[in-house]
Amino acid sequence: MGKTLDKIKEFLKPDWRGLYQSVLQNLLWVGISTIGLIVVGFWLWIHSLDPLEFRARMSQAFDALLYFFMAVGMGTILYAFWSLWLRIRPTPTLLFSYHLDRITKDKSISGLGLSFIREIKKSPPFLGIHVKNPIISSTHEKVLAVYYRAVDFENKNRKIIRGGHPAEDEDVEQGDTWDTIAKRIYGDSKFAKNLKDENKPLQNPNKGIWLPFIDISGTLKMTPNSIRDIFFTAYRWDDETKETVRLLADQLNLTKGEMWDLLDSTYDAARATLSKVRGKK
Repeated sequence: MGKTLDKIKEFLKPDWRGLYQSVLQNLLWVGISTIGLIVVGFWLWIHSLDPLEFRARMSQAFDALLYFFMAVGMGTILYAFWSLWLRIRPTPTLLFSYHLDRITKDKSISGLGLSFIREIKKSPPFLGIHVKNPIISSTHEKVLAVYYRAVDFENKNRKIIRGGHPAEDEDVEQGDTWDTIAKRIYGDSKFAKNLKDENKPLQNPNKGIWLPFIDISGTLKMTPNSIRDIFFTAYRWDDETKETVRLLADQLNLTKGEMWDLLDSTYDAARATLSKVRGKK
């Protein structure tokens, strides 16, 4: 019930920006047209000496003004219906813009970062939308897409995949053997061989040994090396990913930390957008 009420509130929330733009556009056109009609009427008054002819021309001018205001009114009504339709069936770009605004509204973003957000809304990456002048080139977008897919994979399977890091105090206890560590970390002493192979110089386990990736779930059907590659990519250890972010940061005159934060927000907005779009199909 709560989710339904939230959706109703979101649907009924007025589009103040759209209303402001509509009113501004209408006032602009009304002002220009009114000034034009006044000038035309004054010109007619100066050049017309026949009162009857002058009245006829003024009547035509008022008819034209009346038709103009009717057209403006119809245009406003049509614009309102169009805005309502976009709220019911928003385009992916509009959805992306909404999600990006929601994700970044509480963040402190510099002027150049705000410029990035404005431009990225025109060419949202990760949605499969092709544009002429994207702020993120297709080459960089592919690299970043691989990185974020790796992050999603790592987050989704974090509880299934074990290992992939140096052992800390809680991983190695006093008196541990390869068998006891394998049993405790991986659930079976048969993985002791994997530990030994990964730490060949060491005779006995101690703090700092490498715990290799081992898929013990039996569901991912992936090799430890494949999982390790994803792990390195997900933790931004991939040179290509780091170089891409550095180039983007230099291009926008931002720090790499700011660039990472903006890219994370951009990807989260794209993922939320795709979730909405797929959910409507």
